[in-house]
Amino acid sequence: MTLPQDALFQRFQIHNMDLGGWIRFFTNSDSLGHPDLPFYLSYALMQWFRANPQYRLRFVVPISKEGTTVELYAFYEQHLFADRSGVQSEAGSPNQG
Repeated sequence: MTLPQDALFQRFQIHNMDLGGWIRFFTNSDSLGHPDLPFYLSYALMQWFRANPQYRLRFVVPISKEGTTVELYAFYEQHLFADRSGVQSEAGSPNQG
């Protein structure tokens, strides 16, 4: 199923809540039970991880209600960290010390 970029929020209002180590994707209660909801939730998950390449996806847990996926929980780990030391070193420069 190919989803256009703007169709995600036209059909469903997908929300995400980053809880530090895992993120929750969910929608408003009026969209629950729709057969296309799992596709839109997974699309939102994919878009979030593309926008946040410093995180590595560990696993995803689908939350189901009456046999239909209504939320996704995605657990991740951070594998890139920003340099907050204030020291900018050039790649390949000799180590002076």
